[in-house]
Amino acid sequence: LSIEEVERRVFAAQPWKAQGEDGLLAIVWKQVWPAVKERVLVLFQASLDVGELPAEWRNAKIIPLKKSDKGNYTLAKAWRPISLLPTLGKALE
Repeated sequence: LSIEEVERRVFAAQPWKAQGEDGLLAIVWKQVWPAVKERVLVLFQASLDVGELPAEWRNAKIIPLKKSDKGNYTLAKAWRPISLLPTLGKALE
């Protein structure tokens, strides 16, 4: 795993896409990248060595979205959930 690979994955995230539980947009990671890239690489390498994601990166913010073709929004089937994951967790996957 190289710093270039990690950077490519982090920078591939859409900058203004909704943030996950960590509350950090991808644009924030891009802006602070020069200061944190070595630490992030160490985290990624440790995670791969152990074979699991840090617990914080596995927590998703669940947002219910209305299905446009449903009329009765009091029913659960009129909604679909989306999971918003932290940017670094998505980059490591």
